[in-house]
Amino acid sequence: VTHSGSPNFGYDYCVRAINENELAPLNLKSWQVAINGGETISYTTLQKFTEKFAAYGFHRKSFCPAYGMSE
Repeated sequence: VTHSGSPNFGYDYCVRAINENELAPLNLKSWQVAINGGETISYTTLQKFTEKFAAYGFHRKSFCPAYGMSE
């Protein structure tokens, strides 16, 4: 997967809900575009998501704001 998206609450949920045991097998190196839209984007969420998942290949530059409905 190179492109995927979620409203901000989805990224926030990943930060809060994914535990250390679930992180070990992750490989996010191919994720090029992480769309974030449908609701207000929180800088804090972007920061925390990047901090948690950078060791597994996620790059902050992958975040891409988008306009749309999250329903």
